[in-house]
Amino acid sequence: MEGVTVNVCQVSELNDRDGTIRDLAQRIVRDNLGKMEVKEIAMSLIRTLPNAMAVSTCLSRLRRELSKLNASEKIISATYDPETTKLANKMQKECQKQYENEGINYPGHFAPESVKERLDVYVVSNVHDLLALADVMIMLCIRPAEIKTLRIANGDVIGYAKNWGQQDIPRVFISMEKNEEQASQLLTWIQDAISSGQ
Repeated sequence: MEGVTVNVCQVSELNDRDGTIRDLAQRIVRDNLGKMEVKEIAMSLIRTLPNAMAVSTCLSRLRRELSKLNASEKIISATYDPETTKLANKMQKECQKQYENEGINYPGHFAPESVKERLDVYVVSNVHDLLALADVMIMLCIRPAEIKTLRIANGDVIGYAKNWGQQDIPRVFISMEKNEEQASQLLTWIQDAISSGQ
């Protein structure tokens, strides 16, 4: 493709570094790259990353970064590759079947019952603790990348990155619904830790 310069070394590192994806999105917007140039960048990702799931993840992150930078829908849609999405979904489905067949073996420390026991004894007047944050993440089924965007009101999780741009759907802290006051205190405690950057 004439006139398109793609740094393959930079593209090959995208699966490891969010910053590189962010930099790439900023470059696309700053340099006002066209649809065909962005499409070529997406194709470079497809050629350099190890599998369809990795490509799909990187392209999704790139779309999210472009959206944050208010890139046009035309530019964002240039990063879509239906074939990659189809392959990634197929791989994910196969992995899911494999996990269902084999079961998930995780240490007892992470079992919902163990986490629930620890959550019940946390003292919210103490300094914020990484184990408490990890336990809350487990009980909310939330990824580390989403925890920074966690929003809490009246003891309910009202949103996080997964549902940005959609109507906030409150997510009740189910494991502690029998003790709403404690759930509210714990969630507020965690929110304070997140807000303060601890």
